[in-house]
Amino acid sequence: MNLHELTLHGKEAYLVAKKKNLIDKKRELLNLVFDSLTLDEGKLHYQYTKASHVIATLHEASNRSKTADLAQILKKIFEPQKLHKLQIKGASFGSNCTV
Repeated sequence: MNLHELTLHGKEAYLVAKKKNLIDKKRELLNLVFDSLTLDEGKLHYQYTKASHVIATLHEASNRSKTADLAQILKKIFEPQKLHKLQIKGASFGSNCTV
């Protein structure tokens, strides 16, 4: 599995391997993402591979930029508070249309 496939389908691939109890496949997928995984008194410590670190950093940055100005973006969105019934008569077709 290449890096692009891993970012798109890694979770699903891991869950399938888990369901089928494919230990080697799960280990292979984890090794593509992490350089080290250690458990210390119930706390998991991890270190990404270089490629995974770049992907995780870019993902975090892109998500942060989407939510940073969310309040301002929502204020700019026009949503009418009430829907009004409009009657429009088509001049060329002579039909009535209710919106």
